[in-house]
Amino acid sequence: MTILEKKISPLEKTLYYLVIFFPIFFFFRSFILNFITISISLLFLILSIKIKYNFLNKKYNVLLLIFFLYIFFQNLILNKNIEVLIKTIFLFKFFLIFNAITFVYSRADKEFIKKNLIYLFFFILIILLDFLKQYFTGTNFIGLKGSFCNYTTNECQRFSGLFGSELIFGGYFSTIIFSSFILFKIFFKNNSINIFPILILIIVFLSGERSALLLSLALTIVFYLNTIKFNLKNFFSVLLILISSIILISFVVKESTKARYYGDIKKLIILDQPNFIETLKLTPWGLHYNAGAQMVSEKPIFGNGFKSFRIKCKNYETKKISELTRYKVCSTHPHNYNLEILIDTGLIGFSIFILFVFYLLRDFKTNESKKDALCKVIFYFIVVFIFLPRPTGSIFSTYFGIIYWYFIGSLLGFSNLLITDKRMSKTYLNK
Repeated sequence: MTILEKKISPLEKTLYYLVIFFPIFFFFRSFILNFITISISLLFLILSIKIKYNFLNKKYNVLLLIFFLYIFFQNLILNKNIEVLIKTIFLFKFFLIFNAITFVYSRADKEFIKKNLIYLFFFILIILLDFLKQYFTGTNFIGLKGSFCNYTTNECQRFSGLFGSELIFGGYFSTIIFSSFILFKIFFKNNSINIFPILILIIVFLSGERSALLLSLALTIVFYLNTIKFNLKNFFSVLLILISSIILISFVVKESTKARYYGDIKKLIILDQPNFIETLKLTPWGLHYNAGAQMVSEKPIFGNGFKSFRIKCKNYETKKISELTRYKVCSTHPHNYNLEILIDTGLIGFSIFILFVFYLLRDFKTNESKKDALCKVIFYFIVVFIFLPRPTGSIFSTYFGIIYWYFIGSLLGFSNLLITDKRMSKTYLNK
């Protein structure tokens, strides 16, 4: 019996539709994305009360709730600014969206999800074609151009498709589309779908987002290491794909894109420093991380407070730094999820967060599908996403915060979907 045959309530059906098509709303501005996120959160909360769904029976959810409560009470004591306190209250939307997404993919009927995945696939195809048009012709279907352009050669280094001036297309593909790929992999068993990670990697490369490329590369390696058997046939298949990709990059990719990864990185490095560590400290990210580390050392236990980096970073803009490099210490955030948590919440908040991750990952290790290759992929995807050292957006911002919790929540839901499917298969075979 399918979900529609059960005649589920309009409330639950609305929640299912909003979650399945949630990837579409990332292309809207923060107000719409926030509105949909809060709508999903409230629908989930009302539904949980109605059907007596206890999402706090998981230790990781208790710890995650404590983590956000800690941020609120920490700022209530350290920072009596009403505006800041209101913002910390709205952080609970991340806790609810994480659970709502997990709930839907753990509970919804497979046929219902599969039917709607077709529409999601066409949406992904449209945004992909739009991006490729922008890359190869200079403008997308609605006339938006690339960024970081040289107006002499009329070539650009960054492309964001329908995101326009927000240069986040690569980040979107390396997370939301990778997550969607896992869902497609669950429902469509054709082996040709295994080429998708390579395609995602190429698109992220073309976008010019270096951090997103690093994440995509790591996720691609994780996927193939856990799903491909290492024999002679597969070895030559992978080798052929790699050679084809290199040839494609050599002949199709623009010189401005190549420069984004080769020439531009060289320009970031100041080589006349006494050692490699000092050289790294003078890169844009090194300046952020070094200042962040000093902020942690000054207030290691309780932290500096919510979004404190943007306020206190000016204390580390020294004359020596301005003489050595044109880059600035200050930014809206320290450009790393874990460092930002450590700066804002201190060792107490960071320890609570790490415990949340520990219990979340322990659940993967103890469930009955731990031998399933795709479940292993999901497990390592979460590990890589959380711990891979790379520049990131702010975990407490609307866009990057929602991406963070959507990615983890959706993968957890997919894992539960696989477990349910295996249980049903065993029940059927035992009849």
